[in-house]
Amino acid sequence: MLARRLFVLLLTFLLIIVFLITRAYYLLLLIVLLFSMMLISLFSMLMMHHKITFQFVKQEKNATLVFIGKGIFPIGRMKVDIVIHNLFLDTSFSQSKQFLVSGDRVVIPLDESNFKLGKSVISIKSCRIIDMLGLFSKKIKYQETMQDICYPYIDEVYRRLNSQINEKLQYYNYQKKDDYDLREYREGDSIKDIHYKVSYRQSKLMIKDKHKDSSMTMKLFLDLSKDEESCRQVLSYLYQFVYHLTLQKSKCQIQWYSKNKLMEEKISDLKEYENVLTTILSNPKALEGNSVHSEWVITDLGIEGGE
Repeated sequence: MLARRLFVLLLTFLLIIVFLITRAYYLLLLIVLLFSMMLISLFSMLMMHHKITFQFVKQEKNATLVFIGKGIFPIGRMKVDIVIHNLFLDTSFSQSKQFLVSGDRVVIPLDESNFKLGKSVISIKSCRIIDMLGLFSKKIKYQETMQDICYPYIDEVYRRLNSQINEKLQYYNYQKKDDYDLREYREGDSIKDIHYKVSYRQSKLMIKDKHKDSSMTMKLFLDLSKDEESCRQVLSYLYQFVYHLTLQKSKCQIQWYSKNKLMEEKISDLKEYENVLTTILSNPKALEGNSVHSEWVITDLGIEGGE
């Protein structure tokens, strides 16, 4: 842009010198025309800048930035700096987009390589418009944001039933269902729950008081302290685990660290899994490998526990 300005100024200066020497009035007309074009280009840019709008649009797997110009004064080019802040990975990526303004609407595709696992906040950092001749530019303030979540791709390997995990869950539930306390019979109790041997020894009716709520709630810890690919595998294993829970009609209480803060949620079906997954991807992952005591643990190596 600076080179163009110097070239135009030099050309104008030479034309003026030649005009003063030759007194050729067609050169004066050419100088006036040159200055008029510069003024019209500058005026168009100044009139257009406050009528520009942007929209972030998410279409399936692609994200785009849509430029909309509503004025009758044309401009030449736009330069937009976009920042993508990933909340889960706690990282920021920048990408600069330059495009010719052709018509009132221009669709600018965003680089999908910068959309990592997790929730991203996409915003315009700066915006600069350039006139038709490329001689003048103006930086304008514009605020437009969009939120997008990149979920882990669930590979077919994780979707298949794992017989070993299924058997361990069945055995776990079977053991938990046999856990109970004994108490005296109360009116309304089912006779099916009477413990006859203990009742005979104590000479009074004793009931098996089963802990139905606690027996079906499994404690699960997620290790989300490693890199993006490892976290992707952990969340894929979590899908497999929750899928088996739905078959067993059980539920689990999951825990994970988010920047050394222990977080906790409950899951009983795949719908709740989606909500919890959104919560996980909206908070920064653990900085280091902390852990808590839990019946089940999911790492990037697989599902452990239930012994």
